[in-house]
Amino acid sequence: MSWLSSLKLHKDEKIIDSWQGTREVIGPEYTPSGSQNDKEKVTANVQKDGLLVLTNQRLVFLEGQEPDFKKVGASIKVSLDDVDDVLFER
Repeated sequence: MSWLSSLKLHKDEKIIDSWQGTREVIGPEYTPSGSQNDKEKVTANVQKDGLLVLTNQRLVFLEGQEPDFKKVGASIKVSLDDVDDVLFER
């Protein structure tokens, strides 16, 4: 089963394009144990490999739900109706 086949499409929804990538989940800040400075904070970030899928109705990030990627799920879903501006930087 491919990652794209795991995406349940809405009525009249079609896949336009997809890209493999990694999303970074920004975790909470914490003070490392043994730190000499109580103000020293570290953010626990987790990287998730997946597939960003653009359809004619939404943008979806599919990611593996298990270490071996046998189960795939949509972790982020954004309706294109909710997107009103896009910024590109070089």
